[in-house]
Amino acid sequence: LRFARPVPFNVIGNLAGGYVTKRLITGGVAIPRARRIAVGIFAMLMTASIPAVLAPTAGWAIAWVSVATFGYTGYTANTLALPADRFSRNQVGSIWGLASMGAGFGGMVFSWLSGRVIDHVGYGPVFIAYGLMPLIALSVLMIALGRRNPEEQIPMKSSSESAP
Repeated sequence: LRFARPVPFNVIGNLAGGYVTKRLITGGVAIPRARRIAVGIFAMLMTASIPAVLAPTAGWAIAWVSVATFGYTGYTANTLALPADRFSRNQVGSIWGLASMGAGFGGMVFSWLSGRVIDHVGYGPVFIAYGLMPLIALSVLMIALGRRNPEEQIPMKSSSESAP
């Protein structure tokens, strides 16, 4: 378990997030669907925070947290691109602004709440909640995005189209 360190897994997760989506797109999956699939995969990886709190040793806990942070950054790499897939060029900045503001407020509230729970109960409920939240967020995201009609799909550019 000497390899398990959360910070390098953040970097690798960012790269993997883009790579998974790219592989899906080059395999013929429409861009919005490819992002949804990737977001789902990485959301599942974030549930690794649940076994982290139940780990028998600190090494195993760090390994599970590393998997969760890998999932988080892979998830983020794809969700940051979702507004550009769904909204017009004129709306994307406003959507990003609202999402960033919500993330900031959410981070403040959950940091405060996590501290309160840890002080009074311990780490267990926090790690379990953080393991379940990505699944809840994924469900909300999929419902909010809704199904797209085939004519709304963003076409995949072939390599010949993107060459100068």
